[in-house]
Amino acid sequence: MTNVKTCNRCNRTKLIEEFNKNPKMRDGRLNQCRECVREYRRQNADKLREQSRRYKEANREVILERDRQWRRTIEGRARKAFDKSNWKCRQYGKSTSLTYEDVLTEFKETKTCPYCNTALGMEPGKQKPTLEHIYSLNKDLGGVNNVVNILAVCEACNHKKGDMHVYNYYQSSDKFTDELWERFIDKSVRRLVSGEVTERRVRQFEAGMKIEADKPWHQSVKGNKGSEAS
Repeated sequence: MTNVKTCNRCNRTKLIEEFNKNPKMRDGRLNQCRECVREYRRQNADKLREQSRRYKEANREVILERDRQWRRTIEGRARKAFDKSNWKCRQYGKSTSLTYEDVLTEFKETKTCPYCNTALGMEPGKQKPTLEHIYSLNKDLGGVNNVVNILAVCEACNHKKGDMHVYNYYQSSDKFTDELWERFIDKSVRRLVSGEVTERRVRQFEAGMKIEADKPWHQSVKGNKGSEAS
């Protein structure tokens, strides 16, 4: 497939990446380049807003049902989680580098909750994935909204962990077993470290997590292994 295309509005030949995707087109791209599309929208902003308003009014129920159906898909659930994480960032005045694709990939690739091993998915009998920030986005706890700091977990674990440091949650939850903890540490190191993941690096990372969990701002939510999770 050719890697260039000529815009039918400005007649300039550009790289195919400069044309927005559209599955209805033969080559999968719009016939107008992004620059021309932006300029058209700018010049016709009022007209386009009015068209959109009229369409939504005339098709309100259809749109609502379509939205409900979409939110029952893994893509819709990932979008809702992504939007919520961005809203939290705005509330706490934090920047974000997380993308919708990051969340969708995490939701699709995670088959079991890393904290309790419950099966995750949109199918009947499975728990629906929720977006967990390993380090909470709470403005006092320093968490960031990026791909390294997220996990797909079940709703119960997400709620129970809350703002806890992950090591303290491991200590307080009977379902967060030693085997799951080792998996969590290994995954975290692989995300952070380039090159070979050695046992020494894994143990160093684990030691750092334990030290963090003893910091004063985590003490109020510190638990003990075997106690009931809150």
